[in-house]
Amino acid sequence: MNRFNVLLVENNNYDIAIISEKLRKTCRCNIYTCSNGNEALDLMSQKDLNIILVNLDLPDFKGYDFIESMKSIYRTSTIPVIAISNKPLTPEEKKKGYRLDILDFLIKPFDAEELLDDIYRFINSSRIVSKLTEELTSINDELRMQNIVLTNAYKKIEHLTFHDSLTSCYNRSYFDNLIDIGALMDSLPVSIIMADMNNLKLINDAFGHHKGDQLIKDAAEYLIRNFRDEDIVIRWGGDEFLILMPNTSYRIAQKIISRVGDKYFKVSTDFLKPHMAVGLSTFENEVDSISDAIKTAENRMYRNKMMDNKSYRSSIVDSLTNSLLEKDYESMKHTQRVAEIVMKIANKMDMTIAEKDELLLLAKLHDIGKLAVPEKILLKGERLTDEEWAAVKKHPLNGYNICKTIPELLPIAESILAHHEWWNGEGYPQGLRYKEIPLLARIISIADAYDVMTNSSSYRKAISHDEAIEELKRFAGTQFDPNLLKIFVNCCANDVKDLNRITG
Repeated sequence: MNRFNVLLVENNNYDIAIISEKLRKTCRCNIYTCSNGNEALDLMSQKDLNIILVNLDLPDFKGYDFIESMKSIYRTSTIPVIAISNKPLTPEEKKKGYRLDILDFLIKPFDAEELLDDIYRFINSSRIVSKLTEELTSINDELRMQNIVLTNAYKKIEHLTFHDSLTSCYNRSYFDNLIDIGALMDSLPVSIIMADMNNLKLINDAFGHHKGDQLIKDAAEYLIRNFRDEDIVIRWGGDEFLILMPNTSYRIAQKIISRVGDKYFKVSTDFLKPHMAVGLSTFENEVDSISDAIKTAENRMYRNKMMDNKSYRSSIVDSLTNSLLEKDYESMKHTQRVAEIVMKIANKMDMTIAEKDELLLLAKLHDIGKLAVPEKILLKGERLTDEEWAAVKKHPLNGYNICKTIPELLPIAESILAHHEWWNGEGYPQGLRYKEIPLLARIISIADAYDVMTNSSSYRKAISHDEAIEELKRFAGTQFDPNLLKIFVNCCANDVKDLNRITG
């Protein structure tokens, strides 16, 4: 322990000398002496004192007056005080002294050893108190930090318990908790909206789950942003949301859905505009069942989804086509030329109207998988790297994944997947050969290759019609179906040459 400071307030010079000498010899302490109370009070404002020895019979203070003044002025209730008296004290006087937190009483004449005992007792207790204080402070600091950690952990656990990790909307556990505590009963009527995203599977399959997750997050943000503050948005399932509208009648809920739905029930993305089917019901009173109300909303949502599905799927086809053309303007001209070429081939082959319709649809959408290829790669003005080329080569599979989720496009899905296969089996992505490759894909392959060769791109110069025909012949039986290529060269080449001159 460091040296401690002792204040001796005593008007007897002899006692001052005796006490001071004894303390200096036996204790590691600094001794400050004052002969009156006012001098001592002044000194206390300047020094950090550890113990005070004071005579109760000072020239300017009598009895406990100095101690009371000292405690009143400096709030020194924690500094131990030893009272020195010139005469014996009555029990009542000692009782008053104890109430003032006096450590001990010494009656003159007193044995110096008695004083030292008090001093040593104070020193030892101070050491113990100091050590305990340090330990308690350390424990308190540690407990405070643990409390902060536990509080934060509790908040995090509570958030994770009642919120969806992807969207930060409330989850079904939160809904179950509302039911358990009866919270909805205080907010009747409660209108319930069930909303379902129509094309999440398409996006997951075609563009990856990261795109689907982003779409779900966008939808959640839209719902939170456009419903009222008091409404509760819950992610109910993979592509379903439940919105609870407290203190809202069916009529008012219909108006809100009409206003919000007409204006906002579309979430913009870079490839299409998703759609939500919705259903509404209202939980009117305590007699009703909340589960029945949710079931009603769900049934209405599915009914609306079935009614809108066909027209919505048709809009998806248009949206996909337009999105591809917007992403790569060259694709639009390429698609138009390929469509013209394959129609000329189809006419020479006497294909049925249904077959021609599928072939024309395939010509328009054979590169639809490029929607999943980064735009910076599609529009790159120089030769692609191996990694970039690998991304481009995925577009048949991407296109297949898109088409297989849309009934109207299902007939051309296999042909989209195979339109880069080679007759000899060296194409991609499946390595199909001969007539394993769908007929429409074999036709598109010829038209696609001819158009690519005869039209310049950002990283390839065009060659002439005659050069392109010779190149196609060179790959007959390897890349291209030789019989189809013969039809193209013998029957369609001149027509295609004129087409290329007009539209190129």
